[in-house]
Amino acid sequence: MNLLPKSSKEFGSVDYWEKFFQQRGKKAFEWYGTYLELCGVLHKYIKPREKRW
Repeated sequence: MNLLPKSSKEFGSVDYWEKFFQQRGKKAFEWYGTYLELCGVLHKYIKPREKRW
């Protein structure tokens, strides 16, 4: 099931979003990739804070 739009114009279309959520249902959807696919990049640029409020 391919939920990505065919063009950037579809992001502004009500019909696209209706179809998107209808097909997706309650399943999670990752736009850019899973955590395992992205964790190397995320950990490179996002560092834990030393102090917590």
